[in-house]
Amino acid sequence: MCKNSLARLCASTLLIALTACNQTGFQAQQQQPAQKTEPTPVQQPPASTPASINENRQESQGGLTTVQGTTQNYRITCRNNGIQRHDLQAPEGTTLKVTGELCPKSFGQLNVLFVVDFSGSMEQNDPRNLLLSCGRLAAARAILKKFEDDMGQGDDVRVGLVSFDDVGRITKPLEPLKNFKSTLNIFQMCGYNEANTNYKAAFDTAAQAFNGAQGNKVVYFISDGLPSIGGSGAADPVDTQGTHKAAGLQSAQALLGSQVAINAIFLNRDNSAQAGAPYLNQITGSPQRVRIANDANQLADKVIELAIPRVNLVEAQASASLTVGTGAPTPIKLVSFKKDPTRPAVWIYETEAFPLKGTKGTPVVNKVTITAPGTDNRPHETAAEVTFTAQ
Repeated sequence: MCKNSLARLCASTLLIALTACNQTGFQAQQQQPAQKTEPTPVQQPPASTPASINENRQESQGGLTTVQGTTQNYRITCRNNGIQRHDLQAPEGTTLKVTGELCPKSFGQLNVLFVVDFSGSMEQNDPRNLLLSCGRLAAARAILKKFEDDMGQGDDVRVGLVSFDDVGRITKPLEPLKNFKSTLNIFQMCGYNEANTNYKAAFDTAAQAFNGAQGNKVVYFISDGLPSIGGSGAADPVDTQGTHKAAGLQSAQALLGSQVAINAIFLNRDNSAQAGAPYLNQITGSPQRVRIANDANQLADKVIELAIPRVNLVEAQASASLTVGTGAPTPIKLVSFKKDPTRPAVWIYETEAFPLKGTKGTPVVNKVTITAPGTDNRPHETAAEVTFTAQ
């Protein structure tokens, strides 16, 4: 049986921090015209302070407000659509430097695998209910609906199912999401066997299910206990020697090494999360990929909190351009463009400082666009417009 279970404007330099977590750009939270106030000093947060971010919403801070040669943060959320726009009156020769984030919304080609616990304790902890469902099935349906709601034209999402106890089984091989959803039933997700909990078998079988699959891969792992078998030695409910946990971790890390993201939802049987969470942090590689459900009814709510892998961008082919008025775009240099190591599906960038174009007394639109192709063969971009009036 399953047991224990994240500048500066001089006369000539202006900094905008831009955030974009969609293909078309973004919209600032502040839409009201700035009020004229006396200059006040600005306290910037320490450079070492990480941005507060939710992996699903990809919410961040940035923007532009100036006070006597200093730059304040203008807050932007990448949940909003549309090109960010600013009106700016500044001396001729003012230069602009753009930094920010590009967060593609597309899934591209994505393989999703549910890996669910069928050990004996699931009979009590996640039983079938009168609605012919269970927590594991409700969780699967909830995350599938999120995928369906977010899918764009050209996205290819395939889904499969692995169940495990003493051994692992490929219950449903990877198939188009629509096909998987239409045939998913209570018997495939809500079962249990009088058997132990074998994480090694679960992740070894997941690797087999992903064999030959192209594109990003993500596992949704649901269990109510820690490994009690799978390593050397006999089955042990508390894994006294730690061999079963070690075997499960080794198998999970091998799966992660093949560019698979693992999300884990732990059913907090007998308040065992305190012991289970640190181990699951190791299994997934990040505490942000672990959620704790106090009972089976919370599984569906917890699973949709977890990040969904988005399309990868081809960093070497990223570019930036400036369009003045109705003219043609001209290239500007990207000083850097790289994936954020701490947040999935976020690319951070910085342009060189370049002069804003404008005529004295006449507003001129300067549009900056950051573009990168994805592995889905589609361009992903964000843009901002500064309506510049030279003084």
